[in-house]
Amino acid sequence: MGEFVWRTPLCQEDTLLYHTQPTPSSHSRMFDEWNSSFTPKPSDPPYTPFSSDATPILHPFVTGVIRANNRDLETACLQLITGHSFQADYSDRFRTRANDNTICPRCTGRYTTRHVLLHCRPLASIRTRTIASYSLTRLFRSTHGAKKLIHFLHATQALLRPLPPRPDPP
Repeated sequence: MGEFVWRTPLCQEDTLLYHTQPTPSSHSRMFDEWNSSFTPKPSDPPYTPFSSDATPILHPFVTGVIRANNRDLETACLQLITGHSFQADYSDRFRTRANDNTICPRCTGRYTTRHVLLHCRPLASIRTRTIASYSLTRLFRSTHGAKKLIHFLHATQALLRPLPPRPDPP
């Protein structure tokens, strides 16, 4: 009987600790664990807008993307923001042996997110009408930027699917 006497104070202490310091939710623990082990890589896009805190509020860009109500455009925007999209930088990094086409089908530039959204000359008039003078950072940080990006992607159909294979040389 004396061997169980020590359990009562421990149980009371556990109960007191639980009520004064509740266990964090699994959502909070997930973000805490991710943040503690996260180290950015040089290849990470500098405009990634995802919040570093564990709040359940979506980032304004993500909110704007979801409002498109178009799964293909939503997917393309989220792929662009994470760098896992149909463009040259992704092919060069993750598909080195696939011999993917990385040349812009509209000009001779490399088919990157930056090229398509900011520099491709044949897309200049559409770019002026849709995303105007927005920088990548500004596009990927707001609900309005998401709306502009969605209009641009819809109008150009760029970055929505892989490029066709390179033509075989004669």
